[in-house]
Amino acid sequence: MNYKLLFSQLYKFGIVGIFGSILNYMVFYIFLVFLDVNYLISGVVGFLTPIPLVFIINKSWTFKSDIDYKKGLSTYTFTNILALISHLSTQIFVREVLGVPEKFSQLFGIFSSAIVNFVLAKMFVFKKYY
Repeated sequence: MNYKLLFSQLYKFGIVGIFGSILNYMVFYIFLVFLDVNYLISGVVGFLTPIPLVFIINKSWTFKSDIDYKKGLSTYTFTNILALISHLSTQIFVREVLGVPEKFSQLFGIFSSAIVNFVLAKMFVFKKYY
């Protein structure tokens, strides 16, 4: 395994992830606070919003992949939906069990799903570059 490549991809994925997370949280917050939508629904909308943009950046910069856009985006979206399960589970746990306020529950979900997203993106979406 090429550890230098792995750490470079982790670093880049993290930077892209920060950008995606900011967009995610902004959409979540708008839906939760200004539109008064349930925190879980707001979380899903926030989570799904940055997927196309983050895919494009990860495809071209993080993994330097030549994967077909349509096929890659559909696979990336599918893996993100799997990560969404982790995201929602974490969000529910920190809110309902630990009592974390709704407006902060999204941050915990973002963290847990980021880990799942990297592993799935590397192993299934951009596997040629694994």
